[in-house]
Amino acid sequence: MVNVCQQYFSHLKIVARARNLQHVFDYMNHNIEHVYRETFYSALYAGEAVLRQLGFNALAVHRSAERFRQHDDELLLKMYQVHEQGAQALANACMQMRSEFNNSFDNEMYERDAHSLARQPHKRKG
Repeated sequence: MVNVCQQYFSHLKIVARARNLQHVFDYMNHNIEHVYRETFYSALYAGEAVLRQLGFNALAVHRSAERFRQHDDELLLKMYQVHEQGAQALANACMQMRSEFNNSFDNEMYERDAHSLARQPHKRKG
């Protein structure tokens, strides 16, 4: 379908929904810029809703979800660059990006905790 649209309607901007990663990569091979995975965004939004229902700050939850989405976009591009090299290359890319994300998240949590502690009033003894 993409081939036909691109051949006969070259000016057409395609927005596509992908079933899985291979489907995403197929669209990327055709230079489709707007590709949305069927389950990713619903899972992300559901996760946000659950955290808000549990009492977490809505703005903090949204920022964290947005950061995760950006990370996932970066991971997807990295995976696309190596997907033709095989499963091991994909696994290596995922492990590297997961490690980078975890380190970034840990640093963010440390900075947030340090900032919170700095704002708390000091208790006097005596």
